Amino acid sequence: MKAATLCVVAFAVIASACAPSLPGGGELTIPSQWTLVSLGPQGEETTSIEGSPITIELGPDGTVSGSAGCNSFGGAFELQGSTLTFKDVSSTLMACSDESVTQLEQQFLEALRTAIRFELTGESLTIWYGDGQSKLELVRLQPD
Repeated sequence: MKAATLCVVAFAVIASACAPSLPGGGELTIPSQWTLVSLGPQGEETTSIEGSPITIELGPDGTVSGSAGCNSFGGAFELQGSTLTFKDVSSTLMACSDESVTQLEQQFLEALRTAIRFELTGESLTIWYGDGQSKLELVRLQPD
């Protein structure tokens, strides 16, 4: 009986160690879905464009997918501690009717490709990218 209890406790400790604890105090649950609020350097953020939501879905198999505003995208991600990186990010190549959507989409995809770390605070996810001074601000999408 003691051995069984010890195994259960050991499993719980190991499992909790695998869930990334973040500086904001939460855990990034996988799978999860997020929508972009803004991106860019602090004080110079660009907000998302109404009617062209940018979304990210982190899958349990290490895949990332979503909408970049006009085109869909996909790739892979790696999560280690507070480090979040995206690999092989590619998108469809449909022409967007609004040039501002196209520009924001390109900025977003480049931000994913150069992501370096993240922080979770409540229902908000911040992903720093590039020089570490620019960030994506996202909020969790709630299931319907």
